Amino acid sequence: MIDLTLEQMLSRTHFRHSGFAMMLQLMQSRTAPLIVETGCSRGLNFGFEGDGFSTIIFDKFVHTHGGELYAVDLNPQHVAFASSNVGPSSHIICSDSVKFLWHLKDTLQKQGKFIDLLYLDSFDFEKDNPHPSSMHHIKELLAIICCLKPGSILAVDDNFGTVEARSGKGKYVEEFMNNIGVPLIHDGYQLIWQMT
Repeated sequence: MIDLTLEQMLSRTHFRHSGFAMMLQLMQSRTAPLIVETGCSRGLNFGFEGDGFSTIIFDKFVHTHGGELYAVDLNPQHVAFASSNVGPSSHIICSDSVKFLWHLKDTLQKQGKFIDLLYLDSFDFEKDNPHPSSMHHIKELLAIICCLKPGSILAVDDNFGTVEARSGKGKYVEEFMNNIGVPLIHDGYQLIWQMT
């Protein structure tokens, strides 16, 4: 287990700091929030600044404030690392993220539950070939969007540029959110929306 406080972890997230700080601040007022993440922390060699270490940060949050975390990743080594560094309120699943979210949707609907924070950060983004990653992240959102409610937070990691010239994992997600009239509340390396 990684022996750092939540504040120590956040202080190491560099250009992701403002995004994570906003997400966690919005979660603090909720009772037992449900956090769902695609992609998971990969290992100590990546560090907090490398991939944001979001799984470990979200696990620390639900351990401290209550709630539950589900994270999904296709790579068994990533899943093994993340699983060995989280507590009992976090569930790390090895699966294709779109397939997992599609089936999670059914489970949550049967239980009458909604997602408080959906964090999309799976398929690695390549600047020379941006379409596959951007497309994968809109597929993830569409697989689970019915489990978001007014007030739910949606965030996508690894974005570059401005609204007029965006590239990154969230490009198509941003276009979709604009189309349905949900305003962006954080425009940085992480894009964040609050469902209306």
